[in-house]
Amino acid sequence: MENAHTKTVEEVYSHFAVNESTGLGLEQVKRQREKWGPNELPAEEGKSLWELVVEQFEDLLVRILLLAACISFVLAWFEEGEETITAFVEPFVILLILIANAIVGVWQVSLGHFFLNFAFFFFSEQHEH
Repeated sequence: MENAHTKTVEEVYSHFAVNESTGLGLEQVKRQREKWGPNELPAEEGKSLWELVVEQFEDLLVRILLLAACISFVLAWFEEGEETITAFVEPFVILLILIANAIVGVWQVSLGHFFLNFAFFFFSEQHEH
């Protein structure tokens, strides 16, 4: 129907053969779905794994910790003496914590999307029957 927004309610009912009090019948719904497809928006593209990982490092505190790890690594590199090897422990621990944080963050986001999609699928399937 062209310009449905300019038509009266009765004209729209008539065009689609809809009963005002009962709506579409089951056969009409089946025919409309076959003709036009389901009444739903197209699914959005999800973020790639790389995009999810990069998002975990966009937080200001995480960037400060990355900077601290880099500075600590540079200082450890130029340190002389017996404690040269142990000087690298601090930057590596900071990096390991940031990597663990990113893994947990990506896992939580992925799990959230999974359960959201599951709930959408589950409830949409129940609604149809």
